[in-house]
Amino acid sequence: MTSNRNRMTRLRRAALGTLAAAALALPLAPDAARAQGVVPIVTTMGLDSLSCPRSTVRLGVLGDSLADGLWGAVQRALGQCGSVEVLRLTQVSDGLTHTPPEEWIQRFNDATQSTDAQDVFIVQIGANDLRPLRDDRSRVPYGTPEWDTLYAKRVGELAGALSDRADRILWVGLPVVGEGKFEPEYQHVNALISQTLTALNLPFHDIRELSRFGAEDFAMNAVVNGSTRQLRAPDKIHFTPLGYELIAAALAPEIKDAMATRERKAIFGNAALQ
Repeated sequence: MTSNRNRMTRLRRAALGTLAAAALALPLAPDAARAQGVVPIVTTMGLDSLSCPRSTVRLGVLGDSLADGLWGAVQRALGQCGSVEVLRLTQVSDGLTHTPPEEWIQRFNDATQSTDAQDVFIVQIGANDLRPLRDDRSRVPYGTPEWDTLYAKRVGELAGALSDRADRILWVGLPVVGEGKFEPEYQHVNALISQTLTALNLPFHDIRELSRFGAEDFAMNAVVNGSTRQLRAPDKIHFTPLGYELIAAALAPEIKDAMATRERKAIFGNAALQ
């Protein structure tokens, strides 16, 4: 009798444990999400709003692991288009302190014929650059004015070289991160990149506000289309696939315009458009 009662107790506990796990796996309702500190967001039309172009469009994505996530988002949205080529020039744990601009460009030349210009180059780099630089055999410590000058010089050289190989550059800044020790440093790197690109009359896409996903500071999750979804990776620096897609959506208007420009070029050739 006691044995049967113990067995029933174990079964009830197991059943309750299963129900609890199932409940945790269900999306939270918006009100419950707010109570847990999750901030609801409203999604807008993003890369999924892009249709396949009739003319061949080349999109290059260059940078570190953050850029690789953007490459994945663009590839998922447009990779099925036979008319779109998405070139992957990303390297995990790399940047401009470890690899100088000429080596990044050589990677491009090795991956495709140098005469094949890209219509768009998406760039995101800098997350791994909080370390010393080497210049003419000298070691330049991070956090010094000399480092800032040299780093800005490398940004300018890379931007200039890419501008010679693409119709437009979409340089994406570093996001808000939940790892406190990196946050002020990433803001500093963003400022250096932004100032350099502005001087070159090139756009800089600041995603700090976007990467908050509506939160005041940092959010791991958000309510997307009525369901709570995780948008940031456990390291609080990278994103989940959905997070990357929401970030890449900010580039959709530029990509759409690039496709339209390519279409006009295909129709009118090199004739001046009125």
